[in-house]
Amino acid sequence: MCSLWCHTNTTEPVFVITDATLKSFLSSALSVQAAVGLSLLQFTNMNSMRSLFIVGVSIFLGLSVPQYFFRYTLSAQHGPAHTNAGWFNDYINTIFSSPPTVALIVAVFLDNTLDFKDAATDRGMPWWTRFRTFKGDNRNKEFYTLPFKLNRFFAPS
Repeated sequence: MCSLWCHTNTTEPVFVITDATLKSFLSSALSVQAAVGLSLLQFTNMNSMRSLFIVGVSIFLGLSVPQYFFRYTLSAQHGPAHTNAGWFNDYINTIFSSPPTVALIVAVFLDNTLDFKDAATDRGMPWWTRFRTFKGDNRNKEFYTLPFKLNRFFAPS
């Protein structure tokens, strides 16, 4: 349970944040973060079999590999990576027990190894090239300006 104590002269009110409140806040915040991440798929060609394969396989392996690590750890009392180097076991078991990490590793690997003639356009690269430099698009100046006109002291790169 998280709590915040406020000390005053006359009273000591306690502001308590229950576990359910904290978990619901984190659940909603992380779900919004995941939705924003998935919204970047709008710039890719989701009609391409290559893109569909990469997204589907990365989501499937991102869910199934950590489940395998979890069940193996329950039955064997140690993770699937079981060598004489304990630090190495911890690294491998931690990395492959995280669904987002496994999905990211698989998606990046497949996206950079599966190749065909229109891979750049299917990945949405022509849309992102305008935003690689500050003067590449008119919206960059509006988006990256600092508050209170502080950008006159810091030159854009």
